[in-house]
Amino acid sequence: MTTSTPEKESVRLHALTSYNILDTLPEQEYDAITQIASHICQTPISLISLLDDHRQWFKSAHGLAMSQTPRQDAFCSHAINEPDQLMVVTDARIDKRFITNPLVTGEPNIVFYAGMPLVDGEGQALGTLCVFDRKPRQLDAQQQASLEALARQVVSLLQLRRSQSQLAEVSQTLQTLNQELHRSNQTLQTIVDNCPAGLVLWKAVWKKDRIIDFQYVFTNSKNATFTGLPIEQMTGNSLKSLFPEVAKDGLFKRLLTVIETRQQQQYQQSYDFNQRTAWGEFTLTPCGDGILFSFQDITQLKKTEQELKIHTDNLTQLVSERTTEIYQLSALQKAILEHAGVAIISTDTEGLIQTVNPAAEKLVGYRADELIGQHTPIMFYDPIDLDNKAKKLTEQLGQPVKPTFELFKLLADSQADNYTICSRDGRRTPVVLTRTALRDESGTITGYVGMATDITTQKQIELLLQQSLEREQELNKLKSKFVTTASHEFRTPLATIQSSVELVKLYLEQPREAAQPVIQRHLASIENQILNVSDMLSDMLNVAKIEAGKIDYNPQLIEIDQLIHDVIRTHFTERQDKRTVLVTVNGQPQLTYLDKKLMTHVLGNLLSNAFKFSTENPELHVDFEQKQLVLTVVDKGIGIPASELPQLFNTFFRASNAVTIQGSGLGLVIARQFVELHGGSLTIGSEENQGTHCTIKIPYQSYSC
Repeated sequence: MTTSTPEKESVRLHALTSYNILDTLPEQEYDAITQIASHICQTPISLISLLDDHRQWFKSAHGLAMSQTPRQDAFCSHAINEPDQLMVVTDARIDKRFITNPLVTGEPNIVFYAGMPLVDGEGQALGTLCVFDRKPRQLDAQQQASLEALARQVVSLLQLRRSQSQLAEVSQTLQTLNQELHRSNQTLQTIVDNCPAGLVLWKAVWKKDRIIDFQYVFTNSKNATFTGLPIEQMTGNSLKSLFPEVAKDGLFKRLLTVIETRQQQQYQQSYDFNQRTAWGEFTLTPCGDGILFSFQDITQLKKTEQELKIHTDNLTQLVSERTTEIYQLSALQKAILEHAGVAIISTDTEGLIQTVNPAAEKLVGYRADELIGQHTPIMFYDPIDLDNKAKKLTEQLGQPVKPTFELFKLLADSQADNYTICSRDGRRTPVVLTRTALRDESGTITGYVGMATDITTQKQIELLLQQSLEREQELNKLKSKFVTTASHEFRTPLATIQSSVELVKLYLEQPREAAQPVIQRHLASIENQILNVSDMLSDMLNVAKIEAGKIDYNPQLIEIDQLIHDVIRTHFTERQDKRTVLVTVNGQPQLTYLDKKLMTHVLGNLLSNAFKFSTENPELHVDFEQKQLVLTVVDKGIGIPASELPQLFNTFFRASNAVTIQGSGLGLVIARQFVELHGGSLTIGSEENQGTHCTIKIPYQSYSC
């Protein structure tokens, strides 16, 4: 058995594995050594034995047909515990360590054993060079020395073999790295040539201890179009020689500041180009002893902002307030655009992702190491987008095109197109995508590059502009509906008031005793109609306050039963038809945070409706539940048609079976808004000709100081 500690044995096994020798085919060099060892020691068996964690395996076995034995039976397991000494067992049959060993009691019937540990340069005993005999014997000094020398020779062969293997691996790695470097250079060149942004790399030109100019190291076609100079003319020339006005417009000073501070600069600036004024977004980034300069044309964005400003100046005050929010959002998106780069992903010919830049990581929500060699870019695109593109391309080509990476292959080198990117966290980002095929010197396609520019800001500005127009149209419709409803609802009480006034005038000429009761009755009618008009005006003012967000909300701890008592006593105790409100209370009453004024209005409105649309006594159920207060107003009146229930909370809506009953169509709208200010909800259930129930739910802790 071995006496090595687990830690030392782990190191030894790791060393053995590094030679990659186990289970290899026989090799002449090792077989020659075992033959020599057997000859020198005059033994029938000689082995090169290597011990792993569960067996001893024979790299060379002279005189033995076995290729391995269990480690617990191995003599060599004892030999490696003394790596600097030759282990000799004269007669294993009388040695306590081996007397019951199956290799002694059975084939190959070992009696004599001598083994020299194979110790490598790190001091690890990998196994042994050993000799066996089936009879007792001894080795003389010369034989022992020879066996030790041959063991060292085995170690030398192992180390030579490992060195050759490592050299081959290094050579293969170097070859792979060279191929990757070539591919990366090719990818970089394609990106630079096709990047939608202008790119320039300048190297500082020094004279003594100061920078006097900047030299063009490289530039791309986008910058050549911008400057009007060919790439060949700019490359190698200096900035001042080509554009002497740079000192005047501040660019040269910015370049010096970036070199001195090693800090990136970003700025926007207008410029005159081809007889038009354009806007650009510029970035100066320190790069070694030079500067990387990039720019993007944002003229269209500036134009869109100006058009939005001109339009919003003509909107009403309410729309103007909404437009302020649009500008705030626009400013936020503009700030994002100023710091965002172009998202770039390259693939091989089969679509597997090869490179992902930081902007692309941010766009799709995955790290590069999660994507490279494992996925295709198809996973980021909206499936509906891909289906539509595939159908369109199928019609154009007259052959079926599936929404797979083959679609992008067919679209490579085509014009930029709009897509929606679906990121890991569910974000959907509109982008303009440019696809380009990578080609080697012979023109063969070696991969593809996709470059995506986020166009969220433009899309949102267009959407907000559309929403502003729709809101303006909605307001106009609302104003028209208000005028129509108000004129209709005010006409009836005003007509009643007018007729009552004329009758009062007529009865004033009659004897007082006979005329007085009639005059009082008409005065009461006038007063009632004035109250109706006042209520409608109050409702309309409340709706206006709700729209403007100016409703006062002042909650305090209220006893709900007292509030209900006050509402009923004030509004419903002196009815001519003698009907009243039937109140039931369930649960343990407790104080609740409520705005007394708002909740009085809500209960008054719901109970008034119950009286108005029913001939029986309305019911009010009060339930003190564990976490919330529930108030339910129930009537058994005309109910509401099922098809009209979804419209109940629309401004000015009146049910079709209630058009002959006085009302403004604003009460429920106001009531729900007041309830929601308390953090609660108002829901209505109804069945035509059966009745209606209105349920208010308000959580006890919906307000905190």
